[in-house]
Amino acid sequence: MPEPEVWHQDPGNVCIIAAYMVPNANMLKKKFSYGFEIPHQTTRDIKDNWDSMTSLTDQHDKWASYAGPGGWNDPDMLEIGNGGMTEEYRVHFSIWALAKAPLLIGCDTRALDKTTKELLSNSEAIAVNKDKLGIQGKKVKSNNGLEVIFF
Repeated sequence: MPEPEVWHQDPGNVCIIAAYMVPNANMLKKKFSYGFEIPHQTTRDIKDNWDSMTSLTDQHDKWASYAGPGGWNDPDMLEIGNGGMTEEYRVHFSIWALAKAPLLIGCDTRALDKTTKELLSNSEAIAVNKDKLGIQGKKVKSNNGLEVIFF
């Protein structure tokens, strides 16, 4: 399992953003002086709670046809490890993996507990996220709060 690549670190504000780099570009082809392309955010900023995460999932779903090699959609960073949710973080990580979203860690990685580290390094979910076809999962059925995502 590769170590995340750190994109931004600001020790003064204890803000570290890391990412598992994926071999694709972004929807808008924005290139920066760093020499790599970054993803296009498809939703508003996430908050560390279930309603925000599920709302962004619904918003992000409509962009599925634009995802694939050469174009990643970004529903915002992962909130895992910030403390607003507990078991819901498993769903959060799984949905972001299925969505082929950049897995940007948005918490202080120096303070992660064992459970959170294990979740963020789940090799099976990361393998789904890094699938070479890059097909974003899309909601195909919703019934009484249960949703089926297919890719």
